[in-house]
Amino acid sequence: ALAPSRPVPSLSASARRARPQARLSAAEEQEAATAPQLVGPAQPSEAMSYRDALMQTALIALGALLFGAGIWHFSGADLAFQFYAGYVVEESLSVDNLFVFKLIFDYFCVRGEAQAKVLRYGIWAAAVFRLAMISLGVEALDHFQPVLLVFAAILMASAASIIGEFVSGESMEHDLTGNPVIRLCNRLFATTPELHGESFFVTAADGARLATPLLVALACVEVSDVVFAVDSVPAVLGVTKDPFVAFTSNMFAIMGLRALYRILANLVNDFCYLQPAVALVLGFVGAKMVGAYFGHDVSTATSLTVIVFTILGGIGLSAFAPPPPALDTAEAAPEDDARGAGPRGQGSGDS
Repeated sequence: ALAPSRPVPSLSASARRARPQARLSAAEEQEAATAPQLVGPAQPSEAMSYRDALMQTALIALGALLFGAGIWHFSGADLAFQFYAGYVVEESLSVDNLFVFKLIFDYFCVRGEAQAKVLRYGIWAAAVFRLAMISLGVEALDHFQPVLLVFAAILMASAASIIGEFVSGESMEHDLTGNPVIRLCNRLFATTPELHGESFFVTAADGARLATPLLVALACVEVSDVVFAVDSVPAVLGVTKDPFVAFTSNMFAIMGLRALYRILANLVNDFCYLQPAVALVLGFVGAKMVGAYFGHDVSTATSLTVIVFTILGGIGLSAFAPPPPALDTAEAAPEDDARGAGPRGQGSGDS
């Protein structure tokens, strides 16, 4: 299965009371009894159809293309190539975001409009956080050049970790148990195990204000984005040091996450060769940063060509080549377990 390149927050047994155990409020149970039942893990938001998601993704990609053309017209080809390279890098790294978002939504049984709400909040928070991170990164590079080597080491370590997991066939399907985020939420708020539609808080019969699992899911999404930024921000600063280009390329990638999730949430595991392709891109950008520090620059056009063809190669291999034996075996094992144990948490998937 496709594995995230960054660690995923996990949840502790002591915090299980924050996890919804397929328990809905009385009104939602009555509504669920009359609605068609969906068996299995949480599905992508039904608020956006596949056609709408495809249209929105295409429009955002076209907007990025036109935005880059505008940069080319006003600031020259080199800066435009930097924008395109940054956009492709961030878009490919966003696959990790989709994997982890799906993992979180499945775990907390969040779907429909509630998914859309969490994604919307997550995207806006990510925009603010990336702006701060990129500004700090650019300032650090301007005043302390050895930061290039620190960023390069982060990217190369991530690349080596991804390649190692891919070669060994280790599964990264984290069981979200033991997460400090959940423990912190339990300390800060009184929580309920029941989902209440799109509400982050509900009022109990005794007047107490309780946090719902939707708030905990949102907290996990936000923390995940902090983890993602650890290598995505150095990656974009590896192809451009212009803060405007770095931020706008990030924003075009982030803006498309909600629609991209609707399209790829159920297909993300099929892109088995995309992760090693992303690892090669991270390794290339890291090596490029080391070269730049020692005075050996790689042209932006060359960087863009390498990045685009590497990502396209990973997608092409995923589409036409058989999966590696290790991944094939790893995917077959959970199916065998499911057949032997019956539907895991059937109530949980139906809630």
